[in-house]
Amino acid sequence: MAKSTAFFLSGAAALVYQVIWARLLARLLGSDALGISIVLAIFMSGLGLGAWAAARPIARLRDPRRTYVALQLFMALWAVCSPHWIGALDPVQALPARALVAALLLLPPTLVMGAGFPLMGRLCIQSHAETGEQTSRFYAANTMGGACGALLAPFAFMPAFGLTLGLAAGAALDLLAGALACFWKTGTETSSARDSANNTSSHPSGTKPSLAHWSRPAHALLLSSFLLGFASLALEVLLTRLLISVTGASVYAFAIVLFVFLGSLALGSSQVAARLRAGANPNQLLALCALGVAPATLIGLFALRWQLGESDLFAGLANRLPTGANSFRLWSSHALFAVFCLAPPALLFGAALPACAAALRKLDRAATELVLGRLYAFNTAGGTMGALAAGLWMLPNFGTRASLFALFALTWTAGLLVQRGTRPWWALLITVLLLPLHRTSPSSMAGASTRALIEGRDSTALVQDIDVPGKPSVRALRIHGKVVATSAPVDLRLQRFLAAIPALEAGRVDNAIVIGLGTGMTAGTLLDFPSLKKVTVLEISTAVARAAREFDPWNGALLDDPRTNLRSARNNWDFW
Repeated sequence: MAKSTAFFLSGAAALVYQVIWARLLARLLGSDALGISIVLAIFMSGLGLGAWAAARPIARLRDPRRTYVALQLFMALWAVCSPHWIGALDPVQALPARALVAALLLLPPTLVMGAGFPLMGRLCIQSHAETGEQTSRFYAANTMGGACGALLAPFAFMPAFGLTLGLAAGAALDLLAGALACFWKTGTETSSARDSANNTSSHPSGTKPSLAHWSRPAHALLLSSFLLGFASLALEVLLTRLLISVTGASVYAFAIVLFVFLGSLALGSSQVAARLRAGANPNQLLALCALGVAPATLIGLFALRWQLGESDLFAGLANRLPTGANSFRLWSSHALFAVFCLAPPALLFGAALPACAAALRKLDRAATELVLGRLYAFNTAGGTMGALAAGLWMLPNFGTRASLFALFALTWTAGLLVQRGTRPWWALLITVLLLPLHRTSPSSMAGASTRALIEGRDSTALVQDIDVPGKPSVRALRIHGKVVATSAPVDLRLQRFLAAIPALEAGRVDNAIVIGLGTGMTAGTLLDFPSLKKVTVLEISTAVARAAREFDPWNGALLDDPRTNLRSARNNWDFW
C-alpha cells in the first residue's frame, strides 16, 4: 500500500509538471497545436528513452529504494529551478533553435521519469510469474496519480499558487513520495540473481540477455505494443477534438478529458491483475483488448450521440451548456461526455500494457527490468508518433471519421500479431453493425445547414447558414463548436467598425495589419479605402483561412484581392 501511494504521488507530480511546463514554454514555442505537439514529443520521447537506457543499470541495483528516493529528489529540485531557466530563454530565435532549447530543458527530468517504470518493476516484482500482475498494479497507481495531477494543475495549483509555486507544489508531491519510500522494506538481492532463481527458462551459457536473442513472438509483442501505443494517443487526440466542439476549448475542459482518459487507463490496468493471477493467457487477453478497441469506441460514441441527441457526431457540433448550470454542473457534464467518448477504448488500452508485459516475460530470457524497459520504450514511442501524426497529419488531411477507421485497422493488426489463431470476425461483425449508427448527416443542428466543415491542424471550423424566422438566413462561423462571428447586422457592424474607426482616425491608410482573420470582414473593410496599397493579415489556423472564403459576399472577396497578404501568425511565413 505504501508503494502504491508513493507511485500515485509521483504520477500526480509528473502531470503537474507537464501541464505547467507546457504553459511556461508557450512563450517560447507558442500555445497552438505545433507548440503543444513539440512539448508532448519531447516529454514522451524522454519517457521512452529513460526506460530503455535505465533498465540494465536498474537490474544490477542492490538497493533500488535509495535510487527511487534520489530520483524523486532530483525531480523536485529540477521542477523548482525550471521556471527561472525558462524565464531566461530567448523567444526570438528560429523555431528549430527554440525547440532544441526546450528539449535540453525537458529531457533530463523526463529521462528520470521514464527510468521510474522499470524501477517500479524492480521494487515490486519478486518473480517472473507475477510480472503481469504487479505491472498492472504499479502502472495503475502511477497512472491514476497522473489523472489526478491533470486536474490538480489547472483547478488547484495554478489558480492558488501561480505557475512557479505550482511547480513547487508538484515538487512537494515528489518529496512526499520519496519520504514514503524511506520506510519501505527492500531486499539487497540483484535482479539478475533473483531471476536466475525464479526463471524456469535458463540462459544459454555465456549469452548476455539482449533484444537480439528474443524470439520472433517477442518481437511481435513489442510491435503490437508500439501499434497500440500509437493508436491510443492518436485516438485520444481525435476524440478530444470531437469533444471540445461540445465542451468548448477551455483549459478546464482539456484537463477533464485528460483525467478521464488517464483514469480509464488506470482502471483498465488494475482490472487485468485478477485475470492474470487466475492464470489467464496473457496473449489472449492482449488480443482481446486490441480487437475490442474498435467496437468499444463505436459503442461509446453511440452513447455520446444518444446523450447529445445528435444525428451525426462527425457533421459538426455546437457547444452545450446545461440548463441553470453552475461550474460544478458544467464540469460534471463535460466529464460525462468524456466518459462516453474516451473510457471504453481507454479501459482496453490500460489492460493491454500489463498483459503484454506478462506475455513478454513468458518468452524472454532477460532480466525483468529489461523486459519492462523495452516494452515501455516501444509503447511510448508509438504513443509519441501517434499523437503527432493524429494532430499534424491525419486530422487536417483525412478528418476525424476516416482517421478513426485507420486506427481501428492498426488495433486489429496488433491483435492478430500476438494471437495468430484469433479470429477477429466478432470484432469486425460488431463494427459493421455499428457503422449505420454513425452515418453522415447534412447537418447536426435543427434550422441550420452546413456549408463547410474544415478540420485543420489547430482547430475545427464549421460554417453554417442558420434560418431566422421572417428574416434572411444568417451565416455563422463556429470554431470548436463556438460561434465566433456571423453575418447578422449587429455582428457585421461590429466587425467593420473594428477596422473603419482606426482607419478614419489615421486619416490616410497606405498599409495596414490585422491580427486574426476570422470571417475576413474586418480586414475586408479596409479594401474600401482607395489609398490602401497593402493589408497584411496574420492568422494561425488554416481551417479559419479556408472557412473565410465562405464569407466572400461580406468581406469583399478579401483573399482574392491582390492587396491582401495572408501570413502565418506563428513564424511570419506566407500562409499558403
